[in-house]
Amino acid sequence: MTSGNLFSKLMREDCKRRTWAFALVFLAFFFILPIGLALAMEDAANTQYYVYNGYRDFVQDPSMPLAVYQEKLLELKTRVVLSQAEFGNGMVVFLMMAAAVVMGVSSFSYLHNRKKVDFYHSIPVRRELIYSARYVGGILIVGISYLINLILMYGVALSYGVGTAGIAGAMAGGLALNMLFFLLMYAAVVIAMMMTGNMVVGILASGVFFFFFPAVMLVLEGYCDIFFVTTARNAWTSDGSPFMWGMKYLSPFSVYLTALDWRLDEIVKHVPELICSGFGVLALFFLGLQLYRIRPSEAAGKAMAFKRTMAPIRILLVLGCGLAGGLFFWAMQSKLRWGLFGTIVFIILTHCIVEIIYNFDFKKLLGSKLQLALCLAAGVLVFLSFRYDWYGYDSYLPDTDKVVSASLDLDIDSGWLNNQFVSRDDQGEYVLDYKQAYENIEKDMKLTDMDLVMPLVEEGRRSTLLNRDERLGIVKPVTQVRNVSYIGGADGPTSIFIAGKTGGEDGPSDTGIKAYHTGMTVCYQMDNGRSVRRSYQIALSDVMDVYGRLYKEAAYKEGLYPVFHETPGNLAKVIYREGGMSAYTGEDSRTIEKLLDAYQTDFMALDTQTRIKEAPVGAVSFVTKEARDYMDRNLKQMRSGGRGGYWDVSMEDFIQYWPVYPSFTHTLQILEGEGAEPGKHFAADNTRSVTINVQSLFYNRDSGSGLPQDDELADLQRKNPYYTEEGNLVITDPAGIAQLMGAVMEDEFQSMDQFHQVSGAVSYCDVELEGNIHVSGILLLDRMTPGMLGIFEGLPLENIL
Repeated sequence: MTSGNLFSKLMREDCKRRTWAFALVFLAFFFILPIGLALAMEDAANTQYYVYNGYRDFVQDPSMPLAVYQEKLLELKTRVVLSQAEFGNGMVVFLMMAAAVVMGVSSFSYLHNRKKVDFYHSIPVRRELIYSARYVGGILIVGISYLINLILMYGVALSYGVGTAGIAGAMAGGLALNMLFFLLMYAAVVIAMMMTGNMVVGILASGVFFFFFPAVMLVLEGYCDIFFVTTARNAWTSDGSPFMWGMKYLSPFSVYLTALDWRLDEIVKHVPELICSGFGVLALFFLGLQLYRIRPSEAAGKAMAFKRTMAPIRILLVLGCGLAGGLFFWAMQSKLRWGLFGTIVFIILTHCIVEIIYNFDFKKLLGSKLQLALCLAAGVLVFLSFRYDWYGYDSYLPDTDKVVSASLDLDIDSGWLNNQFVSRDDQGEYVLDYKQAYENIEKDMKLTDMDLVMPLVEEGRRSTLLNRDERLGIVKPVTQVRNVSYIGGADGPTSIFIAGKTGGEDGPSDTGIKAYHTGMTVCYQMDNGRSVRRSYQIALSDVMDVYGRLYKEAAYKEGLYPVFHETPGNLAKVIYREGGMSAYTGEDSRTIEKLLDAYQTDFMALDTQTRIKEAPVGAVSFVTKEARDYMDRNLKQMRSGGRGGYWDVSMEDFIQYWPVYPSFTHTLQILEGEGAEPGKHFAADNTRSVTINVQSLFYNRDSGSGLPQDDELADLQRKNPYYTEEGNLVITDPAGIAQLMGAVMEDEFQSMDQFHQVSGAVSYCDVELEGNIHVSGILLLDRMTPGMLGIFEGLPLENIL
């Protein structure tokens, strides 16, 4: 009998013994593919193809010709079929993973039974032939079941009137890719069965191959993210991170999940990954074959088939779980003792569990004491190396002669940028997209003068290293100390008033100076092509002179603000906003061109002194043609009864407004010429009343909490006629309004200029303008005069200042 005939006979006999597996897999594919498609088609029709039509109902418009309607309907049905048939169906992925485990275990489960091993190895057939026949048999069971149900699925598609050539291609592509990654997982399960002598241990080993190494990468990413306090944004979770690479490619399961993001029409870009996966399948096949050749028959019934693999696997499992335990307890308490406790306890527990599994004996839980001691020492040292940054990550400063250029992203300058924009999707439809501001900043900003960059970086590094324990949560940050009163909020750039110090060139004079705290991220473009990023918290008051020169730099502003890259030909309209409304809208192309040029000139000339002294009087937006078309489409959809929400049709959600200062003479002149009247809408002459809620001022009084009542209320109202029993100050007299409005800025402009002090107790006020227009205002402490304090007479001002 030839080897080919013997191989075929062995494979047929194996498949006969596993008829149950074939039936199980076939039924699973049957309900997922043909039945799943039929259900999806019915559901799509019942919901008028809402999901597949850009989240809009598909109804036959009487004005739409029947042929056009039928063509569009076929297109939508095709999308339904493709969503079920092409690569990326989540149910198929789950089934492939389960099938890999079932087939891999059932193919070689006999290796864990001594009688069966003796029987199979006693027949006069080479081990290579037995291994290959059973290996291929498991693949054929899944492949044939998948293929038959794809044919049935195609028949279901035809019954719904969908039979385009693209569907067959998508099905074939999905079959090829799913089977490729099934082979990877299947091969890993087979190797797990070869390396173990017990079925339960083999299944656990398969789980280790699937999940352990990505989990270790996730733990190490967590250590870096927590203990390296100068980590910039998503440095450890971005595509360039070694940990992300490990999570994607160090297990067959994670490789499969990573591939789910691929598009079949862009599969050429992933040819290297496909080639690597193909070679991986072959390498794992031959590795399993070699393990089968050398696997001793007496390994059946033992936990591990090869004694040499026990120590390396034990050490990896123990260290990985120990580091995970240390990270878990650190996350709970942020204390060194708890982090070390978690590391030590998890190392001991994992070591004991692995020893019990290895020996099937609880008495052996503390075996291999030397390895346990080495793992404890290694785990503690690794934890300490991150805690105390023995790697020097947070103290890193590059050699300036190796830096080609750098970008600086200061929250106080960029934190208010709108990161939404309009683009077109694959179907040519306008969609609202999102892009982080720093992506454009790092691409567009090229600072080559390191004398403007390094002083800011060095100050940020000094401050970060000084306060590293606070950043790690070990020491609670001090929110108020002697002679220091925190005025700003905690969620963004803050202005802090430090009493008792003499002002400098960039701050107030004899009464004190302002320390503007903000986050800063620097990105170095190195001469070797690498991009290195670090993030710091910095007090700009310590480097205000350098920051002032930086803000005057054209390369800084052009890299920071997209308005400098706008061109008149791409714009559809300009909007000037003031007083809570659009005070002017212009669509004349010549006016847009003049206003854009004027604004770019004024904005480029803006310096830090002006930002400190002035507050924006209004804001201007240059609306692109794409944004206008997106708005028009949503308005049409809303009028026709579509499902689009109100946020879809609010242009304020996605267009970018830019601040207009009183010193922007060129911009203001053009706006005045167009009748916009800038500075007159949110002004004292146009204000009917200002209402300030002061209830929070009474919450921490020595006499108790709550609003004044009875005699106390009457006494307060005699002192302060603006006070009402509801806890508000209502200013309606022209003199009081004129005095107060000098220290009030529109709330929506406050984020554009955070160089002004705001009280944490009394910040917001309601400004009623002529025409019954209510605008939210914000009180600026640094613009309040002594005369304005009379408006707060009788109130506990210590809670304001």
